[in-house]
Amino acid sequence: MFILIIPLLIAVAVIVAVRRRADTHAAASGPDPEVIATLAARWRSAGLITVEAERAVVDFERAHAPAPTPPASHGPVVAEVLGYVGAILAAIGIGIVVANVELSLRTGAILALILGGLLIATGAAVPGAGSGPWWRFRQVLWLLGLAGVTTAVGLEVGGVLERSGAAVVLWCGLAAAVVGAPLYGLRNRPVQFLACTAGLIAATISGAMLLSGGIAAACALTAIGVLGVAAAARGALPPRWLALATATLVVTTGPIPAAEVSRFSDTAVFWAFGLSALITGAAMLVGHRRHESAVLVPALAVATVAISATLSVSVATWMYALAAAGLVGFGLLAIVEAWDGSEAESIALQLAGGAALLIPAGVLWAHLDQDAAPGFVALLAGILAAGGLTAVGALRARPWLAAVGLAGIVVYVPWVVGQFFEGPAVPVALVLVGLVGIAAAVRSLRHRAAPPTPPLLGP
Repeated sequence: MFILIIPLLIAVAVIVAVRRRADTHAAASGPDPEVIATLAARWRSAGLITVEAERAVVDFERAHAPAPTPPASHGPVVAEVLGYVGAILAAIGIGIVVANVELSLRTGAILALILGGLLIATGAAVPGAGSGPWWRFRQVLWLLGLAGVTTAVGLEVGGVLERSGAAVVLWCGLAAAVVGAPLYGLRNRPVQFLACTAGLIAATISGAMLLSGGIAAACALTAIGVLGVAAAARGALPPRWLALATATLVVTTGPIPAAEVSRFSDTAVFWAFGLSALITGAAMLVGHRRHESAVLVPALAVATVAISATLSVSVATWMYALAAAGLVGFGLLAIVEAWDGSEAESIALQLAGGAALLIPAGVLWAHLDQDAAPGFVALLAGILAAGGLTAVGALRARPWLAAVGLAGIVVYVPWVVGQFFEGPAVPVALVLVGLVGIAAAVRSLRHRAAPPTPPLLGP
């Protein structure tokens, strides 16, 4: 079993050797004697100093010239790879030993704890900080060490003490958060930040579930997300972009654990995902206004899941109506908010807003009496929304909005034609609609065409 320590010892030896080599060379600073000699000769030629003064200056600088400054030691790539291989082999070997050797759970927990502590201590011995291979290597070692400590806690709580799964998650999360926090130390260590945050989230959700249930977990998780966004926005959690993106993901998905009480109420899941979608929409608008891509991009990613889940779990007409109203409101706000921008973030927000305007009509039609007037009104609303987006996008130089509107027309027009026409009338109606669209596009382009501006200086 002690053979498993050899790769770690090799990695430690490489780290110590590189650190010793880096520490034996003191960084020297001072003027270059050759530069001083050139300047002195120039001053003598200008009559500023005498020949004796020139010789004295040159001799002094050469006598007191500093030792050459060695290049900064960042650690060779081979040493970094060797360290990774050693640490990973040791972790795999420990797993094999625990799985195949007849050890008690307490012994396995102690072994995992010892190896985790050894990996953490090895990471602390890594030279350098800030960036480069050693910076990455230290984070990997600390992550493996934290995994060892968390595994030890899980074996002790779940195996030796035979606690429930929620209790195991709680204690493992606490271990990851408590041990990971000093390793992170509010420094630029992305891996440690993610590990510590994951432990905090796991402990929060499982602890709230054990104490009060899903609503408490949702409130606690949302509060953590809000505090994280506020701290990250002020730069208190480096790296700022990662902390801001992670906190945005937490706050936008915070209400989802409240769906756990769905066994008591059919509307719990709807409200959980609906609140998540509402927070996500607000995050997109705020992220665009603050020019924070780290907020806008995660919110866009969560929006797809939150909106789809909200619509899929709706079971009553009022739920569909409320979701549709929310989508329409967000769509209009998003387009107005990003209207004057042409950068990628503004285009993305306008696309999201256009899609939000197109979805409600189809959702309402699918859950209404399709042969009655309300179903026809829903489809007509979808066609009007698609046509409006196409017209606004074409006439106001927003081709991305026109593309969204055309996609809506492609969906809604055949839908309406197939619903209210039969037989040969279907392709005829589609051709007529297509010709009308082409004619409108050509007329719009001819109307907007303008002669090129002549150059100021002539041909």
